[in-house]
Amino acid sequence: MWGLTLVFLRAINYLKKQKLDRILAIVVFAISIVILLANYVFLGSYNFEGSLTVREMSFTYTGQTEKLFLNTIRSIQNLDFQGKQPQALVLTGKFSSKSDPVLNQKLTQLKQLTIELPHATSRLILTPANRNKSELSILELHLLPDSSVNQLAYEPKKTQLSLCLQAASLPPDTCLFPEGLRDKFANPVGSLRVQLGQRALVVSLAGVNLPELNIRSDAEASEELLLEVEPKNDEFLLPLLTPTSLFIQLPVAKVAQSDANDVAEWFRRNLDVTHVNFSRLDTTGKVKDELQISTILEGKVRMGAQVMELQPEQFLIIPPKEVGIRRLRSIRIHPNSPQGLQTLISGETRGIAVGLYPAFPVQKIEPSWLSKHISQDAVNALLTFLGALNGILLPRLLPESPQKPDLSGNTKA
Repeated sequence: MWGLTLVFLRAINYLKKQKLDRILAIVVFAISIVILLANYVFLGSYNFEGSLTVREMSFTYTGQTEKLFLNTIRSIQNLDFQGKQPQALVLTGKFSSKSDPVLNQKLTQLKQLTIELPHATSRLILTPANRNKSELSILELHLLPDSSVNQLAYEPKKTQLSLCLQAASLPPDTCLFPEGLRDKFANPVGSLRVQLGQRALVVSLAGVNLPELNIRSDAEASEELLLEVEPKNDEFLLPLLTPTSLFIQLPVAKVAQSDANDVAEWFRRNLDVTHVNFSRLDTTGKVKDELQISTILEGKVRMGAQVMELQPEQFLIIPPKEVGIRRLRSIRIHPNSPQGLQTLISGETRGIAVGLYPAFPVQKIEPSWLSKHISQDAVNALLTFLGALNGILLPRLLPESPQKPDLSGNTKA
């Protein structure tokens, strides 16, 4: 280091003799200003990744083609479907009703039953008559491009997975207030393939039309109709329109054994996404309070060499107009404490922060533009070197003090 300093001092003395030392000082000073701005002012856009366990999440699928979202889930205990259907669902088999003798007499004469779901609030619930021997299964759930998955949540007490699908162009609260849509919107958002099996099912219906029974209902109808069916048609395909809500009561034994491959792969991997949200709106009655509550239970986020941990109910804060989270590497049910959905995320942004309030983050990661291209140790060494060099060169920019006349009267011999 001392030898390098001597080389610079000799070079500066040479430049001084050539009257170029001031030019060098200006150049070095300008370079130092640029380096300081690149390290302390200008932020770089960085890739980040994280693992979060959450109660609830939402996102918009941005892929260019139809995407498989849910793989096969067998031995379902209950499937609750709410939404409008563009075509009627036809069940074949033996029908009966234990609660209504008049209805039972009509049902026993039928070989098939047509179910029309004409409203956003129409509801179809399928439950195995013997839950210990359930053959009810979801074979696959597909998402269409620009469809939003809202309120994706896991309720551990009920072992229930729930979600709502809607078009990304509609307001985020469309799933909360489907009755406001009436029949105005019918955007397709995906498809659901269901396997009924051969065992008896309890069918609960509300807000549906049953042509064979001369039953019609309007969007305001809330009365439920119960019947049983021993199905002959093994499976059916449901096109999904905006908004469609699904509540799936999962098999308890399989959730408890979450390390098994069939459970880990219920959700398809590698979803291209945007507008990822780990929060929910708390409403009071019919008045929207707009109180945003974080659904994060725990997590870690890494950007470069820095890592931040998230505590319960803290927000993951990404600056607006940033790319943000753009891929969900995986989603799976986390059966151990804290119980919820565990997701691996990745994306790009100039900075991330965490805090109990989005407006008041308590911890940030904001890497500089310079540190994106060279390591932090190299940045520190460069700043130290430039500081020493400026200490030598900056005095050259100051005017030289005039020589004082010799007033002693002494002369040299």
